[in-house]
Amino acid sequence: MAKTITVDEALAELGGFGLFQWLIYLGASIAEMAVTYQIFLLTFITAEPKWLCRNESLICNFSEPMGLTDDDYEARCDMPRSEWKFADDFTSIVTEVGSDQYVAIY
Repeated sequence: MAKTITVDEALAELGGFGLFQWLIYLGASIAEMAVTYQIFLLTFITAEPKWLCRNESLICNFSEPMGLTDDDYEARCDMPRSEWKFADDFTSIVTEVGSDQYVAIY
């Protein structure tokens, strides 16, 4: 009958967890980090804060900030960018593109 051994015993019989195993582990970890980092970034770079009408606007007449779940959220698409602004200080790619302060990097 075959003897049952644990993973630790199998590694010990094969020579243990040496340099080669550490290099394989490190290489796989770096490759996994590269993929995970891209997915993780999507959470932050596509986040879009609420927007509200500028005080001096004659076109925009909403009194409350508009969020993604509000019915009139897309109303700003029909307004010039100068008529509305983002409601809070959160910055992402969404808030920076098209703002008055963004700087193009070539």
